[in-house]
Amino acid sequence: MDHARLPTEAQLKDEIIDVLQENGPDVYMSGPQIGRKLGTYRQPYNPRANDPLSRKHYDILRKLKNEGRVEHSERIGWRLTKAEWNRLPLDE
Repeated sequence: MDHARLPTEAQLKDEIIDVLQENGPDVYMSGPQIGRKLGTYRQPYNPRANDPLSRKHYDILRKLKNEGRVEHSERIGWRLTKAEWNRLPLDE
């Protein structure tokens, strides 16, 4: 893996917001679904593997939650907050 071309945290945040936006304001997605869309989901998970993106989406989702941009339901998954949804431009 070329570490020089790794996406930045800001790029990963934007990608997660885009993935969640694609599903609409009321649809929850599981962490693995989000990771598969981003290409950061690994099964089986090996934290010792030399893979800096392995499940990185979980770290970013927690940061977005702390920023009030996404919300999490333990049994359902992740979605954009209403405030974040309303902040995003409408696709034409």
